[in-house]
Amino acid sequence: MRYEPEVISKRVKRNKKIKKFSTIFLYLLLIFTMIFSLFLITLELGNSNEVPSFFNNAIYTVSSESMKPKMNVNDIIIVKRGYASNKYKVGNVITFTDNNRKYYYS
Repeated sequence: MRYEPEVISKRVKRNKKIKKFSTIFLYLLLIFTMIFSLFLITLELGNSNEVPSFFNNAIYTVSSESMKPKMNVNDIIIVKRGYASNKYKVGNVITFTDNNRKYYYS
Protein backbone atom coordinates (compact mmCIF):
# COMPACT_ATOMS: atom_id res chain seq x y z
CA MET A 1 0.00 0.00 0.00
CA ARG A 2 1.19 3.45 -0.82
CA TYR A 3 0.78 6.23 1.67
CA GLU A 4 1.53 9.12 -0.63
CA PRO A 5 -0.56 12.24 -0.06
CA GLU A 6 -2.27 12.11 -3.46
CA VAL A 7 -3.28 8.44 -2.98
CA ILE A 8 -4.68 9.17 0.47
CA SER A 9 -6.48 12.23 -0.88
CA LYS A 10 -8.13 10.17 -3.65
CA ARG A 11 -9.27 7.54 -1.13
CA VAL A 12 -10.72 10.18 1.17
CA LYS A 13 -12.61 11.79 -1.73
CA ARG A 14 -13.90 8.39 -2.90
CA ASN A 15 -15.04 7.50 0.61
CA LYS A 16 -16.84 10.84 0.94
CA LYS A 17 -18.65 10.23 -2.37
CA ILE A 18 -19.69 6.75 -1.27
CA LYS A 19 -20.92 8.07 2.06
CA LYS A 20 -22.85 10.88 0.37
CA PHE A 21 -24.44 8.50 -2.14
CA SER A 22 -25.38 6.06 0.64
CA THR A 23 -26.94 8.83 2.71
CA ILE A 24 -28.98 10.12 -0.23
CA PHE A 25 -30.11 6.59 -1.10
CA LEU A 26 -31.22 5.89 2.47
CA TYR A 27 -33.13 9.19 2.67
CA LEU A 28 -34.90 8.45 -0.63
CA LEU A 29 -35.78 4.97 0.59
CA LEU A 30 -37.13 6.42 3.83
CA ILE A 31 -39.20 9.02 1.97
CA PHE A 32 -40.60 6.38 -0.41
CA THR A 33 -41.51 4.13 2.54
CA MET A 34 -43.26 6.99 4.34
CA ILE A 35 -45.23 8.01 1.23
CA PHE A 36 -46.22 4.40 0.56
CA SER A 37 -47.32 3.94 4.19
CA LEU A 38 -49.37 7.14 4.10
CA PHE A 39 -50.95 5.98 0.85
CA LEU A 40 -52.00 2.68 2.42
CA ILE A 41 -53.29 4.39 5.56
CA THR A 42 -55.33 6.78 3.41
CA LEU A 43 -56.81 3.85 1.50
CA GLU A 44 -57.70 2.09 4.73
CA LEU A 45 -59.32 5.18 6.26
CA GLY A 46 -61.19 6.01 3.08
CA ASN A 47 -63.05 2.72 2.91
CA SER A 48 -62.90 0.68 6.09
CA ASN A 49 -64.81 -2.24 4.51
CA GLU A 50 -62.16 -2.86 1.87
CA VAL A 51 -58.66 -4.18 2.19
CA PRO A 52 -56.10 -1.63 0.95
CA SER A 53 -54.66 -2.49 -2.43
CA PHE A 54 -51.83 -1.18 -4.54
CA PHE A 55 -51.72 -1.96 -8.27
CA ASN A 56 -54.38 -4.65 -7.80
CA ASN A 57 -52.48 -6.33 -4.95
CA ALA A 58 -54.11 -6.54 -1.53
CA ILE A 59 -51.99 -6.47 1.61
CA TYR A 60 -52.93 -8.66 4.58
CA THR A 61 -51.43 -9.57 7.93
CA VAL A 62 -51.80 -13.12 9.23
CA SER A 63 -53.64 -12.79 12.54
CA SER A 64 -53.87 -16.38 13.78
CA GLU A 65 -51.85 -19.58 13.78
CA SER A 66 -54.23 -21.30 11.34
CA MET A 67 -51.75 -20.81 8.47
CA LYS A 68 -48.88 -22.66 10.16
CA PRO A 69 -46.44 -24.06 9.06
CA LYS A 70 -46.53 -22.00 5.83
CA MET A 71 -47.04 -18.65 7.55
CA ASN A 72 -46.64 -17.34 11.05
CA VAL A 73 -48.68 -14.82 13.03
CA ASN A 74 -47.96 -11.21 11.94
CA ASP A 75 -46.50 -12.26 8.58
CA ILE A 76 -47.43 -9.82 5.84
CA ILE A 77 -48.79 -11.32 2.65
CA ILE A 78 -49.52 -9.66 -0.68
CA VAL A 79 -52.34 -11.19 -2.70
CA LYS A 80 -53.03 -10.50 -6.36
CA ARG A 81 -56.70 -9.63 -6.85
CA GLY A 82 -58.85 -10.77 -9.72
CA TYR A 83 -57.35 -14.25 -10.02
CA ALA A 84 -59.69 -16.48 -12.04
CA SER A 85 -61.45 -18.93 -9.72
CA ASN A 86 -60.85 -21.88 -12.06
CA LYS A 87 -57.07 -21.46 -11.62
CA TYR A 88 -57.03 -22.18 -7.87
CA LYS A 89 -55.19 -25.30 -6.80
CA VAL A 90 -55.00 -27.24 -3.55
CA GLY A 91 -52.52 -25.49 -1.27
CA ASN A 92 -53.08 -21.98 -2.68
CA VAL A 93 -53.60 -19.23 -0.14
CA ILE A 94 -56.97 -17.53 -0.56
CA THR A 95 -58.48 -14.54 1.21
CA PHE A 96 -62.04 -13.35 1.60
CA THR A 97 -64.20 -11.17 3.82
CA ASP A 98 -67.42 -12.04 5.60
CA ASN A 99 -69.36 -9.52 7.72
CA ASN A 100 -66.39 -7.14 7.66
CA ARG A 101 -64.04 -9.83 9.01
CA LYS A 102 -61.10 -10.92 6.90
CA TYR A 103 -60.27 -14.60 6.53
CA TYR A 104 -57.21 -16.35 5.12
CA TYR A 105 -57.15 -20.01 4.18
CA SER A 106 -54.45 -22.28 2.88
